[in-house]
Amino acid sequence: MKDPRREKQLIDLVKRLGLVDRSQINWKLLDSALTHPSFSQSANYEQLEFVGDAVVRLAAAEILLETYPNAEVGEFAALRSIMVSDNFLAELADIYDLERYLLMSPLAAGDQAGRTSRLADAFEGVLGALYLSTHNLGLIRPWLDGLLKEKAAEVTKATTETTQATASAAATQASA
Repeated sequence: MKDPRREKQLIDLVKRLGLVDRSQINWKLLDSALTHPSFSQSANYEQLEFVGDAVVRLAAAEILLETYPNAEVGEFAALRSIMVSDNFLAELADIYDLERYLLMSPLAAGDQAGRTSRLADAFEGVLGALYLSTHNLGLIRPWLDGLLKEKAAEVTKATTETTQATASAAATQASA
């Protein structure tokens, strides 16, 4: 990498992710993953985001199968759709302060309406870059698993509470 400040930024992000062994990271891909199309038309996160979308879906599916081995496929699909939503991925991007590392034009940076989508896209871009660095989830699952498990548990608990409240209301109404 030619820019020492950018290199320091990317190393800082990788440390935030908790990745100790950085030897397998393709730094050029990671740099592109954190480059908005408004900053560079050719070297940006768009293609990496496409890969990252598949990566986060796979990671979420693996977590769900490991954590809830007896759940029905419909439950998996509902949980996964929340776990891979732009809103949640933007929350994850905020946890790692991804916006701080994202190169973008001043106009894009000022677009608050597009912030959630921009952060989710960059997060998927980072996942795509890390996946393509090794062609496996080894650079991703160590730091992403806990966050996905936490979200799955949160959604499962909320769903259970809603189901119980609905059943209780129905029973009360039926006895009235």
